[in-house]
Amino acid sequence: MEPRPVESPPAAADDAVDPGLIDDARILVVDDDEFISAMAQAYLEHAGFSRIETATDGQTCLDRLHASPPDIVILDLQMPVVGGLDVLRRMRETPALADVPVLVTTGIDESQERNEAIRAGANSLISKPFDAPLLIEKTRSLIERQILVQQLNLYRERVSRELEMAKELQLALLPSDEMIAYVRERYGCRVSSRFRSSSELAGDFWGLQPLNNSQLAVYSVDISGHGVAAAANTFRLHEIIQSEDMHALPPADFLARVNQRFHARIPAGQFATILYGVIDVAADSFTYASAAAPPPIIGRPGAGAPRYLENRGILAGATSRARFSTYQATLRTGDYLFLYSDALPEASTSTGELLGDDAPARFLTDALSRDPDDPLPTLMDAFYARTTATPQDDLTLIYVRRGPQETGG
Repeated sequence: MEPRPVESPPAAADDAVDPGLIDDARILVVDDDEFISAMAQAYLEHAGFSRIETATDGQTCLDRLHASPPDIVILDLQMPVVGGLDVLRRMRETPALADVPVLVTTGIDESQERNEAIRAGANSLISKPFDAPLLIEKTRSLIERQILVQQLNLYRERVSRELEMAKELQLALLPSDEMIAYVRERYGCRVSSRFRSSSELAGDFWGLQPLNNSQLAVYSVDISGHGVAAAANTFRLHEIIQSEDMHALPPADFLARVNQRFHARIPAGQFATILYGVIDVAADSFTYASAAAPPPIIGRPGAGAPRYLENRGILAGATSRARFSTYQATLRTGDYLFLYSDALPEASTSTGELLGDDAPARFLTDALSRDPDDPLPTLMDAFYARTTATPQDDLTLIYVRRGPQETGG
């Protein structure tokens, strides 16, 4: 299942807004001079506006605003009870009124008062007596801008909801707690993981697949890019991996087959890194192939520095003719296997430097000294202590610790 493409954003600020939306806008004219107020209302009605209300002092204006905010306020500065500047300040201090556009009208030419109006939050100014075409033009322009802002905010809210849904679907691709418990019981492998989404929609996922009584497939994938395209490729590649017969092919051939199908289904210039391997608890081995994935790490708690394994291989999706190599490493009872996404070594510190290629082994070694069975909580704490709160790419960590097989399956 692929996520539905996100629709195009609403019209840009220089595109026309439906005239009906502008003419239907609610306008509040606030002026203690009833003649000027009536004149402004007549000009606006002649221009096609029909929803016009009036107020003759600042307090009445505020009462109307709190009861039902209009789409624009045409506000005189010199008024009894509550002056125009105070109305402006109170509007900008009230969240529900902070974005309502205000066109200030004034019969005073002093620049100081005009500057105070701008500082208080006026969107535009016009002098009295009114120039009718200018009043209409400024009113229409402010309403149009407000409608565009509202449309853009609604669009962003909808996209945000859809991206959250896509992230939830992405999380659903990861192994369930039941699968992890089954792997521990059947193969004696204690599996722990951490997944942290980036600030944008990206495309990390990983998986486990029992093959037979002694062999367990494990894979880790990182899709290039961010946004909807990355999400779509995530689901494409997950479906491809799940539909291939992992039992029949060695890792290098399996990757070649996955790559060929993935390349045929994605646009040019998009790709992924993949690490696919098989843990064989009978042969004490980890046999794997890599499509430019970060190098796996193997070691034993308390038995020296962890070891980076070879990881040569071309990016998945770069070419349909890619060929991969199969590698094998010893993985005995008590050993661990650590897989991670490139967000770990490529994350930036507070000083702007990358953590570096040695960061995975360095962080892991320190975390293992505290908890050899599940070092990932400690590792994550160390990671976030050195980096920004949200990585720029999805962060995936997978720790597999071999223990004795509990059942023969």
